Amino acid sequence: MRHTFTTLLLLAAAFTTHAQLRLVATSTTSYNTQLGSDILADSTWYKYYGSRIGLPGGVIDYDTSIFYATAGGTPQPVSRDVRKYNTTGNELTHTSYTYNNSSWQDARREYSVYDASRKLLSDTQYVYTAGNWQPNTLIINAYTPAGNKSVKYILGWNALTRAWDTANRLTYTYNAGDSLTEETAAVWMNDSLWTNSRITYSYDTNNLCTLRIAQVMVQPNTGWIEGQRTAYAYRSYWKDLSVSYEINTFGPRDTTSAAFYTYNTYVLQEIVTRRKTAGNWRNYERTQIGYNGFTIIDNDRTMQWDGSNWQNTALTIAHKYYYMYMMGVAQQSVAKPTLTLYPVPASNTIYLQLKETLQQQYTISVTDVQGRQVLQQGYRGGMVQAINTSALAAGVYNLTLSGSNGSLQHSRFTIVR
Repeated sequence: MRHTFTTLLLLAAAFTTHAQLRLVATSTTSYNTQLGSDILADSTWYKYYGSRIGLPGGVIDYDTSIFYATAGGTPQPVSRDVRKYNTTGNELTHTSYTYNNSSWQDARREYSVYDASRKLLSDTQYVYTAGNWQPNTLIINAYTPAGNKSVKYILGWNALTRAWDTANRLTYTYNAGDSLTEETAAVWMNDSLWTNSRITYSYDTNNLCTLRIAQVMVQPNTGWIEGQRTAYAYRSYWKDLSVSYEINTFGPRDTTSAAFYTYNTYVLQEIVTRRKTAGNWRNYERTQIGYNGFTIIDNDRTMQWDGSNWQNTALTIAHKYYYMYMMGVAQQSVAKPTLTLYPVPASNTIYLQLKETLQQQYTISVTDVQGRQVLQQGYRGGMVQAINTSALAAGVYNLTLSGSNGSLQHSRFTIVR
């Protein structure tokens, strides 16, 4: 089983007075121990279109990304995503295609509706089956007066009745500082909603999350069982995440792994993970991150500990990011929050963090290479959140992080079994 601890920062953009960098390609390499060098594993290419693309303050009409996997030393197209936007930058449609028999085939499509304040009200998803677009999932969101998402309903399409079935429900609770304190999931069972899982969050005086506890209820009205808790510590001045401890609590309570974050004043430079074995802490993996002159991630590399040194092994993964320099796009300095996923590849759990100070409400959506949605849940910006991927088959998945203000971040990860 491969457990490399790497950082994916995709679609990062830096805005200056007269210029903008847009991501145009990413590549992933793995280390070949026989050759003693990296070999290409996969890559993604991005293109942007629209008459307003070069105007100050303008937005993109639509963009497209194509994912390639390397087979026999040659990159082969696997999937393509096309996103179209309105004049305020909200994503209106998202269409996914798969490459089959030397041509692109329709796979999945989403239509999004927003209110006047650009909050996502509904998202209707279709899948392409037997030559037709068929309804698949309807998501309806409700918000608090402060603009935080309070309830999300997820409805499935019933092909027999030709109607949307009764919804599953996610409910969100916030503290006085508008930080998420609890999220509960309820599923439809025996003609009623049964709350079967919940996650609670605790905060310090700076409103930074210090503890996350995940619980499940195996049968209705049987009580909560704690499954996992994660503790977080931060740099005192910059308030960046510095250490996270993961504790599995189904069995004997013990700290099983920890991640240590090192910064060069402003930017994250290194993440070291350690694991507890036979009561002793041991180094496991190290991810080093490089930046370009615009302080945007340029590359990252994950190496393993051999007992005395950090080494390139068969588990070593590296990423390279390529950008396009554009003139006259933005009028003021704006930094897009960086999205971090780890470990990649993952197995039963993958962790997500969007580094921002506003702590906005987001929706995490995960789809497979066929464009089918396989997972969706809420997220509060700035926090580290665990995503349960134990039910996902081995393969490549796309992750979209949609903000309540219409912002979007995209990434990709791999599940191994």
